[in-house]
Amino acid sequence: MSGFAAQPLYRGGPMVGRLGLGTVALGLPYGVGPEAVLPPEADALATLHAARRGGVDFFDTAPAYGDAERRTGVALRDDSGAVIATKILLPKDIRTSELAAFVQTSVSTSLSRLKRQTLDMLKIHNATAADMQNPVLLGALRAEMDAGRVTALGASVYGPEDAAAVIATPGFSSVQIAFSVLDQRCRMVFAQAEAAGVGLVVRSALLKGVLSPRARFLPSALAPLADAANRVRTLADCAWEALPTLALRYVLSIGAPVSVVLTGAQSEAELSDALAALALGPLPMALMTKLDGCGLTDDALLNPARWPALH
Repeated sequence: MSGFAAQPLYRGGPMVGRLGLGTVALGLPYGVGPEAVLPPEADALATLHAARRGGVDFFDTAPAYGDAERRTGVALRDDSGAVIATKILLPKDIRTSELAAFVQTSVSTSLSRLKRQTLDMLKIHNATAADMQNPVLLGALRAEMDAGRVTALGASVYGPEDAAAVIATPGFSSVQIAFSVLDQRCRMVFAQAEAAGVGLVVRSALLKGVLSPRARFLPSALAPLADAANRVRTLADCAWEALPTLALRYVLSIGAPVSVVLTGAQSEAELSDALAALALGPLPMALMTKLDGCGLTDDALLNPARWPALH
């Protein structure tokens, strides 16, 4: 598929290609600007099938991604070569006494939607350091592994502190982090993850479309993000249209412990662009060094959950 070698999803885990497909944009309107629309089911399924034809073997989905989990199941139900990770989103007001039943129901629902007997990976959605100290939650998750309904545990986090807590918790094999040329805050956990054998799955390589021509549609409150994207483009001497390729190649070029980088393609055309970026191989080291200095630190800009409404 590319000059990037496949590597284990985590120590002792399945081998996966460098590029994976995140399915949020296949299940609900996602991104920046007028292209943030929900694709019709036929188009979403075509994108999933095209990903497999293109050599993609890792897929990330979640119940919180609208119809993405069900659509992923429809497309990949008979494909034993596809490694699928899904998530469990804990309600903020859930009682400790309700945790075990909630975990079991969530896993059952995901298995039904994905049309599988076992989940390759189950991640806590928006996990926090506090979750790693909750024995009831951890016990419920491990019970699903003991029952054979889940193969491996992981977590999706927003910041390096939460990522570090997950890595330090026995039994967790993978952490999904946000990482891009503009958001490099989780670099501080790379050495810890590598030492622990915990694989890192990178999302938001384009920062929800900021590292693309869509940056020009950002509201005035996010003008610093648009300016930062333009600085990256200028530093690399590339046109706006080439910025997504540059941004994706930057993250793909990061070595261990990053196991796989997700593209959030919402169409076959966007998937084709991501596969083309993959085929170009790593960026030159000199350019990587320049881009390493482009990271921002303001969480209000880097965390899409804190952005003003974009639609």
